[in-house]
Amino acid sequence: MNQEKMGKFIASLRKEKGITQYDLAEMIPVSREAVSKWERGKRCPDPQSLIKLSEIFDITINELLYGARQTKNNSPEIKDISIKLYENVNKKTKLLKIFIFIIISLIILFLGYYFFTTYNSLRTYLITYDGENIDLNEGILVISNEELYFNLGKIISDLPAKSLDLFYKDKNGKNVWIMSTEEDPTIIFTDFNGYNRYINFNNIDYIINNLYLNVNFEESSETIKLKFTKNFSNNYLFPKKEKQYNSVKLEDIDYDAIINKINKKLTCNDDFCIMDDDKYEIVYMFSNNLLMINTQDGNISFVYDPFKKSYTYIKYSNNNIVKNYNYNIEENKLECKIGKCNNYEEEVKDFLEIVNSIIE
Repeated sequence: MNQEKMGKFIASLRKEKGITQYDLAEMIPVSREAVSKWERGKRCPDPQSLIKLSEIFDITINELLYGARQTKNNSPEIKDISIKLYENVNKKTKLLKIFIFIIISLIILFLGYYFFTTYNSLRTYLITYDGENIDLNEGILVISNEELYFNLGKIISDLPAKSLDLFYKDKNGKNVWIMSTEEDPTIIFTDFNGYNRYINFNNIDYIINNLYLNVNFEESSETIKLKFTKNFSNNYLFPKKEKQYNSVKLEDIDYDAIINKINKKLTCNDDFCIMDDDKYEIVYMFSNNLLMINTQDGNISFVYDPFKKSYTYIKYSNNNIVKNYNYNIEENKLECKIGKCNNYEEEVKDFLEIVNSIIE
């Protein structure tokens, strides 16, 4: 269908009838501007207007759509114009369906990619070792798709440790060095995917299953194989519904000022901040925005997220976890994983006071 040709045909029919655009507009009825746009080929009449035009000018709708009166020469074309219009509309409908199918497919692919890249993308492990001469407490490993935080925790032994060597055994049994320390008998570091200064993210599961620590004493040394127990993983298809308890309220936090406040209260470097007293060891990691409070006796670890307003409480006894729960303050939800959690508000009271003293 030639819209411009049809417009000129309507104009010629109107002039043959001796009426103005205003007259034709009132007869249909439509606005005079609509008639003008038809005749200039800017717009096609709607179905109701086509019917009215065919009645006014005593011609068929096919002739209007074709843009000329039917003759012997153009009769086949005029008769087929409705079929061609239908085919064009059907073709456009098919193209629209294909376009919609492509868009939906892209959305599904995107959601699938997002799911597979975020599913199980955050994992936390507790680092332990049960031995006769050496014990580990408060060790934690946090792994995301982009970052890794490793804190060996406290080494408990009869003899004071002078230095440490962290390494793993490759598939050929060869020791691959990761990190050593001499001045401070503990190991804390942050690594990034792609940077791989310490650990290759592509081989991370194998590494943590074959990770060893060499503890050097004054006149001897001992090598131990580290044990990693998964504490948390975001591997749920749907959010878990947890039982709700009375909320533990904290004062409102000015998130933009948290880092400055922590810098004032704790001793900081580029990766983390730390503070020790007789009762607690407090560590804040810039890479994952976690504030960790460990008791000096190694019996309790408290990990607080000031941005998500949630915390994790872990209690040990003889190097075994006897109580473990997560609490989301904003959602007022408690997830009790190990042990009884009925007295959780009283247990975390002192830790939340420390949190408030640092970020208030």
